[in-house]
Amino acid sequence: ELITGVKDNPEISISANGLVVEELVNFAQTICHGASALRDAGYTVSHAATILFYDNPEAVKALKAHGLEIVYLFTLPELLVIAENYGTHPQEAIDGYREFLVDPLSWQAQRGLQPRKEGGTQ
Repeated sequence: ELITGVKDNPEISISANGLVVEELVNFAQTICHGASALRDAGYTVSHAATILFYDNPEAVKALKAHGLEIVYLFTLPELLVIAENYGTHPQEAIDGYREFLVDPLSWQAQRGLQPRKEGGTQ
């Protein structure tokens, strides 16, 4: 399920460029797994695309380690500025997201959350 639209599609040849797309990217695990799956299938993948990129420092490291450049519409820090300026969310929530972005792994650990190897948290 990591690769869709390829099987028996005469318009897409092996060695074509692939693009991994995800609606939002926090830790970038899904994006990196998708890129690996496409590469393993013979495609060239250098970019990923998303609507909302958290700009999480762990994601930035993962993307770099996987040789991926991310293209996005906006980042979570940009969204937080807008939310703050227009008062759409409680300041406590905005501050919590900003705290998370400073050190996501420590933020999770302080709350008893642990990253899962396959993605997400538990």
